[in-house]
Amino acid sequence: VHLTRCLAEGLWPRVRVNAIAPGNVPTDWGRRTGRPADYDTGVEIPIEVVARAVLDLIERDDATGEVVVLEGGSAVAR
Repeated sequence: VHLTRCLAEGLWPRVRVNAIAPGNVPTDWGRRTGRPADYDTGVEIPIEVVARAVLDLIERDDATGEVVVLEGGSAVAR
C-alpha cells in the first residue's frame, strides 16, 4: 500500500500507479501445488472480479495511488 502511494506521488502526473490486493484467487497453479491449510480463508475471489477491478482502474483517468482490496470479507471474519 505504501509503495503504491509513494510511487503514485512521485510519478504523477506522467504515470498513474494503482494496485489490486486480492485474497485467494482460484487458479490451476494453486490446485496443483496445494496451499498451506492456514492460508485458506474459505473465501475465493473469482479471477473475473480481479479483472473487472483492473479494468475499472484503467477506465478512471483520475485514479492514482488507489489500492483496491478484494478479500470477500475474509479480513472481517477472522
